Amino acid sequence: MINRHTILALIEEDSVLRSMDQSVFMANDVILKEGDSNRYLYLLMKGEVELHKEGPDNNKVHIDQLEPGDLVGLVSFVSGRPALTSAIALSEVSLLRINHREFEELVEGTNSLSTLFHQLIVDNLLNRYQNTIGLQMKYENLNRQLHQERDQLRAALNQIEAVQQQLVSQEKMALLGELSAGISHELNNPSAALARSVEHLNESLSQIIVQVKGLTSDQLNQVLNIGRTDKPMGTMDVRKKTVQLEAKYPKLDRTLTRKLARCSEDARSYFMREIPRKLLSEAMEVYEAGQILSIMGESTRRITSLVQSLRSFIRPTTGYETHLDVREGLLSTIQLLHHKLKSHELDLDLQDIPAVAGNPGELNQVWTNILDNACDALINQKGKITIRTCHEKNRVFINIINSGPNIPDEVKKRIFDANYTTKNTNGTFGLGIGLTITKDIISKHRGYIQVLDAEGGGAWFRIILPATREKSEN
Repeated sequence: MINRHTILALIEEDSVLRSMDQSVFMANDVILKEGDSNRYLYLLMKGEVELHKEGPDNNKVHIDQLEPGDLVGLVSFVSGRPALTSAIALSEVSLLRINHREFEELVEGTNSLSTLFHQLIVDNLLNRYQNTIGLQMKYENLNRQLHQERDQLRAALNQIEAVQQQLVSQEKMALLGELSAGISHELNNPSAALARSVEHLNESLSQIIVQVKGLTSDQLNQVLNIGRTDKPMGTMDVRKKTVQLEAKYPKLDRTLTRKLARCSEDARSYFMREIPRKLLSEAMEVYEAGQILSIMGESTRRITSLVQSLRSFIRPTTGYETHLDVREGLLSTIQLLHHKLKSHELDLDLQDIPAVAGNPGELNQVWTNILDNACDALINQKGKITIRTCHEKNRVFINIINSGPNIPDEVKKRIFDANYTTKNTNGTFGLGIGLTITKDIISKHRGYIQVLDAEGGGAWFRIILPATREKSEN
C-alpha cells in the first residue's frame, strides 16, 4: 500500500508541483457538483471531503468520505464525462488543482514523483473499487432483508385479511342474531296465515263441491277471480255498508248481508247483477275461496321475499366485479328489517342509477348496518327514515337519513373507529364494529362514506360509489 504522507511530503518539496494552483474551500462549499463537466483533478492536501449523490426524492445519499492524499473528480476528469457525484467540503480544505497539461506531464514523466503519482491514482481507483464492492454487498444484504420482510408482511397481511373476514362474519352473525326475533315474527305471520288458509280452503272446497250446482263454469271462474283480486273494505265501512244493505235488501239472510258488505263495490255490484238470489250464498263461498287463495299467494310471496333477503345477507363473500343495481339490495334489506322499519315512516326515492361493480352480500351488510343504526337512533320515538339514490357523472350516491338527534362532532370523528360504541354508555346511536366494517367494505368498493347533519335535524349517511356504466341493467 502506498504511503500517502510520503507523496504529500514530496509534493511540498517539489518546485513544479508547488507552482500549481491551490484551492481552499470552507465547510459546506461545493467543490464539484454532480452532473457538471470537470476540467480539473483535485489532490486533497488538507481537510475532509464528502461524496454524495442526489436521491429520487432530492435527498442526499452518502457515497464516500475522502481524506488527505485522495483524488477528487478522478473519473470525470480522465473520462471527460459529467461528474458522477458531488464533492462537498466537510471542513476547511486545501486542494492542489491539476489541469490536463499538468496531468499529462505527471503521468508521462519518468522521475520518482511520476511513479508515485501513478501509484496514487491506482490506490485511489482500488479504494473506489473496494468501496463499490462494499456498497454492492450492503445492497445485496438489504435486498435480502427486504425480501424477507416482504414475505413477512405478506404473511401478516394474509393473517390480517383472514382475521378481518372472520370479524365480518362474526359481525354479520351477531347482527343476524339480533334480527332473528324480528325475522321469526315476520315469517310466523305469513306462515300462520298460510296454514289457516289451507285449512279453511279444504273446508270451503268440500262445501263448494257439494253445494254449487246452479252456477255456470264461467260464473264460477269469474267469482273465484273476483275473490282472488278483490280488496275488501275496512271494518268501519263494513258496518255502514251492512246497515245500508239490510235496508236495501231486507229479505237477504243477515250472514249473507255481512259477507256482501265486506266486498268491494265492484264485486258486490257483480253479485247482485249477475248471480241469482238463490245462488248468492254459494257464490259467496266461491268468492271467499278466492280470498283464501289470495291470502295464500301473498303469504307465500312474503315468505319467499324474506328468505331471499336472508340469503342475500348471509351469502359468502366472493369477488367485487359483479355489476349490480344497489336499489335491489336496499329493497332486500328493507324486507329483512321490516319488523323494525314498520314503526317509522319510510320515504323511498330510488331514482334510476347506473350499475356499480361490487359484492352484493357485502353491500347488503352495509345497508343493514346503517338502517339498523337508524332504527336504534329512533328507538324511543316514531321517526322518519329517508332513502334516496341518485347519480352524477360516474358516481352513484346512496343517502340514508333518519330524523333522530344529530350526531355530535366528537362522535363523528370516531364513529368508524374499531371497538368504539355508545350503545353501552347511554348513547342513542348504534356505533360499534358494524360501522367500522361498513367503512372498510365501502373502501374495498373504491368508494367512501360521509356522516353529515340532515336538514332539520338527524343523521345523514352518504355513500358514494363509482359507477360502471351509464344505466343499470334493470
